[in-house]
Amino acid sequence: MTHSSIKLSKTDDVIFSENIFDLSLEQQDMITNELSSDTVTSMLERCPQYEKFYSSFGNLREGVSHCPKIPTTTFKLADIKSSDCGVIEKWCLSSGTSGLQSRIPRNRLTLDRLLGSVRSSLQLLREWHEHELKIIHLGPDNESAGDVWFPFVMGLTELLYPTASVMDSSGAIHLSTAIEEINDALATTNLHVGIIGPPFAFLQLCKFAHQNNIVIKGLDRITTVTGGGWKRLSGDMIPQVQFREMICHYLGLNSVSQVRDAFNQVELNTLIIECEHHRKHVPPWLYVQTLSPSDLQPLGDNQLGLLGYIDSSCDSYPGIIISDDIGIVSRGRCDCGRYGVFMEIVRRVERGFQGGCALALDRPRVTEGEIRFV
Repeated sequence: MTHSSIKLSKTDDVIFSENIFDLSLEQQDMITNELSSDTVTSMLERCPQYEKFYSSFGNLREGVSHCPKIPTTTFKLADIKSSDCGVIEKWCLSSGTSGLQSRIPRNRLTLDRLLGSVRSSLQLLREWHEHELKIIHLGPDNESAGDVWFPFVMGLTELLYPTASVMDSSGAIHLSTAIEEINDALATTNLHVGIIGPPFAFLQLCKFAHQNNIVIKGLDRITTVTGGGWKRLSGDMIPQVQFREMICHYLGLNSVSQVRDAFNQVELNTLIIECEHHRKHVPPWLYVQTLSPSDLQPLGDNQLGLLGYIDSSCDSYPGIIISDDIGIVSRGRCDCGRYGVFMEIVRRVERGFQGGCALALDRPRVTEGEIRFV
């Protein structure tokens, strides 16, 4: 057995384990440090492009915090993959303007681990059996999502739970159908309802309910998860606290703790989701740090900087990246009672605009009874 295969086995054990967020901070740190170091070593052996990049800038003796990380814009310019990854089952695309899109190669193992990360992240909401949860997805089903990344990730829930996707193949979100699906699920005893989609879709759903005097009584039986950001509809963006209160009001929820947000980008293979206190918990197979924008040197906890990652769930490409996001990384005990590492996205880097995945879903055209996206 090769060193690489041992590393992959350890990674799978972590990703597919139960209650990963209930580990102590010391246990999580130990897992993160081991997997991250193994991942860098493995990609140096398996990805000639990363090895060449690393040899120009890096020295692992200084630790993973100092290892060079690939700017995400590089994936817009070149196809980067490990040499022994086998069959690429899906080339995943970011959305973008001017024809610039990141292209990320994913083999079966990488896709399976992505699904594992979705399943693990959902444990921060609650643990449901398949017959206890119905998902209403304010986006396309997994097949219709094609290669555009975030709709594809959100559509993965249909592999875990019964899911009704209310965007058709023409790009129309049928809001009346969404309302019907929600109320039908609420009418079923002991069935919890999960509603997922980009923020602007929730805004349109709430406007539709308001305009049609629709009353939904979700109480404690609905949980919502937003993801993908506002993108071109940033002019409609609502402050986070007000946004949660709006969803809580129109869906008749008991608490804003039922309104969560998730983060991902096409270059990452891990979904990061909020707990009930709206802190994004980083799973231990993902190393996250902040870097100084001026010289890319590592910063400490609670310092504002560029977010950098080492994603050990990536087998077919090096998920060792610097993002275009400015954020803060902290650690300790959350008010939810769990210990861990937490990540906060503050803003995007202020430079030439390059769109993200929600661009594929964020251009509304109103027609009768529906919002059409093109």
